[in-house]
Amino acid sequence: MNHKRLLMGGIIGAALAAITVVSAVAAFDGTSGAGDDPNGPGADDSQTVQRDMRQDLAGRLGVDVETVSIQSFEDVTWPDSCMGVHYPYATCLAALTDGFVAILSDGRGQTYVYHGSRLDFVAVSFLDGDEALIGEPVGDEPEAPGGRVADPRWAVRQHLSEALGIAIEGVTVESFEEVQWPDGCRGVYFKDALCTQAIVEGWRATAMVPGSDRVYVYHGQIVDAELVPEGDYLTAVWELDANEYRLGEPLAVTG
Repeated sequence: MNHKRLLMGGIIGAALAAITVVSAVAAFDGTSGAGDDPNGPGADDSQTVQRDMRQDLAGRLGVDVETVSIQSFEDVTWPDSCMGVHYPYATCLAALTDGFVAILSDGRGQTYVYHGSRLDFVAVSFLDGDEALIGEPVGDEPEAPGGRVADPRWAVRQHLSEALGIAIEGVTVESFEEVQWPDGCRGVYFKDALCTQAIVEGWRATAMVPGSDRVYVYHGQIVDAELVPEGDYLTAVWELDANEYRLGEPLAVTG
């Protein structure tokens, strides 16, 4: 057996392994391949999104992007993933979402409002008033949760206040009970819809607003306040067309 050949092979193998480790660390630190590119992986997120918004507005107005500027950029927390823009029948991930409100100027005295998060933004000023309801970011509401997912009662009030365009103080939760739903549909069954076949710990609530006898029904599920749920968190039953679904009952009332 050639011991020198084995020894040399071991030395070369160790050297290659060391080079691989060093390269991996450099890539993780952003020092390999990114260079000084301001738009590379190490670029500041807020600067990137501001650049993209300026380009978006310039395209909408048909002007040079250099004439568009960011007048203000405020970090906010949205009550859900819709970033304060609620389309009819749209489902929003009911988790507190870090985002921003920005005001852009076209350089001629006209300003435009944008709502956004780390993943996307919406040119609010270009939406038709009948196209979507525009909500506000989360303020210092004392009932707001400490985790990322809203407390159910607070989430119901927040959703209804935005849906009706009224202050959250005007919404009251008339009833709230913890239940067990027989499956993932949470008691709301659409035609041809598939439901996760597992018992779901959830809740059923009703809300009302001053000056109206209408009862607003919500079905929801209980989720870990430190985790973002997979999918939606509550169903605003009152928003649905009665001809499109069948309402079911929980297995048991647990709270």
